Amino acid sequence: MNDRSSQHEPERIRIDAGDLLRANAAAPATRVTVDARALPPAPPLESPATRRGDRRNLLIAALLLGVLMLVIGVFGGGIVLARAITKPSPAQGGLSVRVPSDGEKRAIGKGDLRLVAPSVEGRSGGILGAEWGGSAIPWRMTADGRLLLVTNAHVAEGPGGGVGALEIVFASGERRKVTAVGVAEHEGCDLAILAVDSEGLSEGSDYRLLSPQPPEDWASLAAGDEVVAVGTPLGYPQTQTFGRISALREAMPEFRSQGVRWVQVDATVLPGNSGGPLLRLAKGSDGKEQWRWVGVITAKGVTGIGFAIHAGEVTAKSFRWVLGKAPVLSKDGKAADEAGAESKDEGAVSDGG
Repeated sequence: MNDRSSQHEPERIRIDAGDLLRANAAAPATRVTVDARALPPAPPLESPATRRGDRRNLLIAALLLGVLMLVIGVFGGGIVLARAITKPSPAQGGLSVRVPSDGEKRAIGKGDLRLVAPSVEGRSGGILGAEWGGSAIPWRMTADGRLLLVTNAHVAEGPGGGVGALEIVFASGERRKVTAVGVAEHEGCDLAILAVDSEGLSEGSDYRLLSPQPPEDWASLAAGDEVVAVGTPLGYPQTQTFGRISALREAMPEFRSQGVRWVQVDATVLPGNSGGPLLRLAKGSDGKEQWRWVGVITAKGVTGIGFAIHAGEVTAKSFRWVLGKAPVLSKDGKAADEAGAESKDEGAVSDGG
């Protein structure tokens, strides 16, 4: 045959089982002797106790490694945390804020919405360092040339607590490092104030201040009012999410926020919106529609429901400066001692220095 496969196929011989039995019976008994020295050594037998001991040693080693990494991470971030919780001395000056009169109000138009919510980028140190993001609200200009922005305390502090390295990214792409941070002393009031150097920034192209327009009065708000939430959800800057006020709440026990007023909205609020402004659509004295500042959005621990702290809490609460020097701020840029005296006037709030 010319089949190539058949040329190499071994010849198959069929042997009946009966033949094997007869052949085995006829064959003489054969004794086989094996030299034990020629065999490879047998592996040692493992008892269950030995195997449990090995697993226990591996577990102990893994736990020790985890503890070592945690200690290194805490030590790396400890410097930032220690600096963050240090209270400033009275010599650092106070923060005096006056609510502008009706004559100082300025309308926020649709073109201004992208300027009222710059992004916040945060980083913490150490091996177990983290990165996070959020939003902020350009609020006031200080007498010493710094721009103050309002945000959430959990945006300023980050997921690990303490204040990390914060940077503000404006709508124009300009960046500024945060040099001072103050957090609200009131428990459950998720507010913070950030300070950056304003040199080189321009209002109208980099940001738009909300302070010339006082927050909407709590009594003027109602369920059904049209609102817009502006921020950086999921890392997308200057995102505008529209909705309506769902409810007004003067306490949120689950947030330990007795004494803090909350605006509940049906606008979609996602991580990254935290710290951005909530604005309500209203008609100005000239009959034209304008956006009025209502609250500071917070997405902390909330899914499917949007909340904002009423903007009036920014001037109603005092702040403890946990990083950097507290700015000097007054209506017309007076000196620190005059600003402290001015804070006793009606409508002014001071952190007490």
